[in-house]
Amino acid sequence: MAARLFFLAIVLSVGNSLDLDPGVLDLVTSETGQFESILDGILYSRVVGTEEYERAKSYIVDTLADLGWKIEHDKFTEDTVNGTKDFDNIIARWNPDAPKQLILGNSDRCYFTDFLKIFFTACHYETKITPVGFVGALDAAVPCAMIIDLAKTLDNILDNQVLEDNDIGLTLVFFDGEEAFVFFSQTDGLYGSRHLADLWFNTTYSPPAGSGLDMENELDRIDLFILLDLLGTTKMKIPSTSVKDNLIFKNLA
Repeated sequence: MAARLFFLAIVLSVGNSLDLDPGVLDLVTSETGQFESILDGILYSRVVGTEEYERAKSYIVDTLADLGWKIEHDKFTEDTVNGTKDFDNIIARWNPDAPKQLILGNSDRCYFTDFLKIFFTACHYETKITPVGFVGALDAAVPCAMIIDLAKTLDNILDNQVLEDNDIGLTLVFFDGEEAFVFFSQTDGLYGSRHLADLWFNTTYSPPAGSGLDMENELDRIDLFILLDLLGTTKMKIPSTSVKDNLIFKNLA
């Protein structure tokens, strides 16, 4: 799967900069049918407030918690065009207090930094309200399954404290309320991402003394944020649309 190759590209790019055992990649394993099994766990309608939505949320949380990830919730209630709704952004962290976080740098290779920059990969897990019964395979059950599959595939590496030994952390985000209830606007749709962005903007953060980094809040810690969405069809072509991140795109392509 793309998510596995994505991480391997990072490891291969930075291996010489880390205290990694040469056999570390042998720890990357995947059971036959693993991805398909994960996808089955969330491939059904997941409209906010329904029993199926709660089941999908529990599946994501329980699966990652069982693998040892620290789970955080950004829960909030908002008045929407379709009434008052309860939302819950799911944040999963591995080695969250590490003084060094996995990032992709603005250069022609991946690298690790000595300070608290963060690498995020994210998706949204709920489905839109219409048409009735919409399962959202590409939007976004497959992206969610890719991220969970990544966590499972890396389990042996994480259990062997490869990240802890190198003071590195990983963060996964599952946004809630991405879909609009009626029509996307400044007030309908992207409920979860807007709320989490506002929360982190207002969460003060001070970088380590002597780092020379100018940071004021949690958003300043994010060096690269990759959102997975509308993925899963055959022979997909994903172009680079950002000049700023083009070198990173080419490095992982």
